[in-house]
Amino acid sequence: MPDYDRRRALIAEDSLASVEGFRVMVLLAYEHLFGMRVCPNCPHCNFDAGGEPCQDWFGSNAKAEGGIFGRPDAGYTSIEAQKSTGALHAHSQIFVQCLHQHEPLSEVFARMLEKPELVEKYLRYKAHVCRQTFASDALVASWDEARRKAVENEWPEYSTTTDLITTPSYVLETDTRSLHSRVQGGINWLRQHLQLHVQRLQELKQHHVHIWDEDKQEYVVLEHCKSKDKKNICKSHFPRTQWLISSAVVLCAGILEHMAWACLAQAGKI
Repeated sequence: MPDYDRRRALIAEDSLASVEGFRVMVLLAYEHLFGMRVCPNCPHCNFDAGGEPCQDWFGSNAKAEGGIFGRPDAGYTSIEAQKSTGALHAHSQIFVQCLHQHEPLSEVFARMLEKPELVEKYLRYKAHVCRQTFASDALVASWDEARRKAVENEWPEYSTTTDLITTPSYVLETDTRSLHSRVQGGINWLRQHLQLHVQRLQELKQHHVHIWDEDKQEYVVLEHCKSKDKKNICKSHFPRTQWLISSAVVLCAGILEHMAWACLAQAGKI
């Protein structure tokens, strides 16, 4: 793998190639993460005479087994560049098959009253697709004690690590053992996935960074996320310590009011 400076030089030599390469990465995410049939010619492939359309007869791109969010019928992605660095990033809208896809919400709510277990299933789904927890208590302690400052000191280039552009070895392993052994292997695989891979990606890409000031001995909010009326208050209310909750819940008026008051208190408005 070329080092960071060499990778930057290669991109600068052919910026269009980097854009096309990023688009290929988006398509790979659609296929291997989201579980959708896609091709470089989507959605025009559906109109090519004699071709192989990615949509089925019902207008769905979902593979039979689906992906990490379930079975998505369609999706679209806008590729943009950061104003400050020009780094490419993507915003996607994925249309996942769900109860309210073919029924009005009034009927969905009525069904939930008849079958309350549907609510529990939705909450488990929410916790799965929007994971905002550490994989273990030990990772919480080590993050606060050491890893957080190390990550923030490397942000945003992370020039000394290749964690974001390499594939972990466990992902490439093929298990040819017995069924019982494969089940245990799956448990071990999931443990590695959550504690090593997901955890590391969350630390590098999902962590909302504020820079530590040694002189002030406090975290300083970056210019782009400062509140308009409170200069060292984050406009997105990070760190959202007042919003923490131990498990996924259905939002009600009481919880929303509590979070609103917590948000105002954190911003120093009450």
